[in-house]
Amino acid sequence: LGPEKTSFFQALGITTKISRGTIEILSDVQLIKTGDKVGASEATLLNMLNISPFSFGLIIQQVYDNGSIYSPEVLDITEDALHAR
Repeated sequence: LGPEKTSFFQALGITTKISRGTIEILSDVQLIKTGDKVGASEATLLNMLNISPFSFGLIIQQVYDNGSIYSPEVLDITEDALHAR
C-alpha cells in the first residue's frame, strides 16, 4: 500500500513507518479475535490487504457412496487405522 493509506493503520492503532514508498507494519498485530464483530475500519483494511476476515467449514450430515448411506463418523479415520489396512 502507498503512503497515502497510513490513516487506516493509525485509526486502528497499528504502528507503521514509510519505507521505500510503501507502508511497513512495525510489529505483529492481531486485528480481530475469534468471536469479535468486524468493524468497518477493520474490514476496509483487511480488504485492502486482500485478507478475508472469516473462515468457513462444512458439517457433514450423511455420506452417500455407491447406493449406501453412512453416518459422518465413517470419515473419522486416524492415520494409524489407514496404515493397519
